[in-house]
Amino acid sequence: MICANCGAANRDGAKFCSRCALPLEATASPPDADQVAIKEVLPPLAPSDAVSTAIEQRVQNATPVEPVNEPRAATLPLAIGAKLQDRYAVLEILSSDADKTVYRARDEWRCPDPTCGAENPTGETFCQNCGRELNEHPTCLIEERAAPTDRTTITPPSFVSGNRLYTIQVEAPAETVAPKPFPSGVRLSYALKSDVGLVRGSGGGVDEDSVFAFALSAIYESIATPTIGLFFVADGIGGSDAGEVASKLCAQTIAPELLAQIIAPIFSGKEMDAMMVRGLLEEAILKTNHVILQAAAEKANDMGTTLTLALVINTQAYIASIGDSRTYLFADGKLKPITRDHSLVAKLVEEQMIQPQDVYTHPNRNVIFRSLGAKADLDVDIFPADGGALELKPGMRLLLCCDGLWEMVHDDELEEEMLRELDAQKLCDRLIARANQAGGEDNISLVVVNIEQ
Repeated sequence: MICANCGAANRDGAKFCSRCALPLEATASPPDADQVAIKEVLPPLAPSDAVSTAIEQRVQNATPVEPVNEPRAATLPLAIGAKLQDRYAVLEILSSDADKTVYRARDEWRCPDPTCGAENPTGETFCQNCGRELNEHPTCLIEERAAPTDRTTITPPSFVSGNRLYTIQVEAPAETVAPKPFPSGVRLSYALKSDVGLVRGSGGGVDEDSVFAFALSAIYESIATPTIGLFFVADGIGGSDAGEVASKLCAQTIAPELLAQIIAPIFSGKEMDAMMVRGLLEEAILKTNHVILQAAAEKANDMGTTLTLALVINTQAYIASIGDSRTYLFADGKLKPITRDHSLVAKLVEEQMIQPQDVYTHPNRNVIFRSLGAKADLDVDIFPADGGALELKPGMRLLLCCDGLWEMVHDDELEEEMLRELDAQKLCDRLIARANQAGGEDNISLVVVNIEQ
């Protein structure tokens, strides 16, 4: 079908031009010379049955396109942004377990008009069936599971790639699904766990870590606000009768201080800006440092503790750090550390004297420069480092942990587990088990926080 308006070649049976969107009409008059020239440059598309055959062959033969060109473990979910068959772009992981994973994906071939839904070759501007502009794409659900041995019953649009079967289910068009509003406050779900570790446990040692987590929320006039969460991990230093005392004192001091100075006032209606919250958070940590210093003087020992803390107020998070316990942010399928370690090996990496991977094996990797209880003049890191607060969105996750986890389970492995397991408590269980499988050289403590609507 040659368009009488622009001379573009369209497939047989097309109702609208894929270039200019004007209706196509059969005409007995031959095209003029310009149209003939265009036709020679742009040969006619294959008949509709040939297009369908080509699409089917493409689905059967293509392989998944992922952002990183590395083989994917059979049970590891696809990353956000991965593309299957050069057509389905993964937008969200809806669920994942040992048997199957369900994704929401964007179908980049299908017409967005709910009454049409025709498939169009990649790169077209207008739908060849209804003439609608292809400036957006509908979504679909994709269920991934192990491919069956007998593949003769698999028909498009379902397909097999490698050893995985992908089943496509068309969703209602995106334009008919009302977006969920993001309330002033967010819903926080969390889990926490601590384990003595293999080495300390086998020697009769104690768990010197302390872990704290809570979340509170109120709903007024159908709006979830305020929602507040306080989460932290304290890794005790100083051996038996010292480290566990210091981390416990940290938890027993800083939590009541923040409840009294920040959390209770906010629930009573007081408004606080980011500068005020950051100032009060630092004051609470410095007071906690003073309490631990006093206890160390009374016991005549060198007790101390690291601290990594997240204070969430509605959609904003304030992260504080002392020592080498860490807080990570998991967003868009990627895990990145928010805090910076106050340690010798971190300084050596910063000065480019060792490689980042050397921090896991360096003989002085346990030497830290800051801890609560070390000295009265304590510098507190609060993130974001340039002020304000970290903006949270639905689907993000926070991971707070001591070095007993991140030294045994490296960052890429932590990311892999967070992709694999959506349930916070199951993720805690998996990470501690994995740290022990890697040697369990220290106490292992963590908190996982899911940011939900």
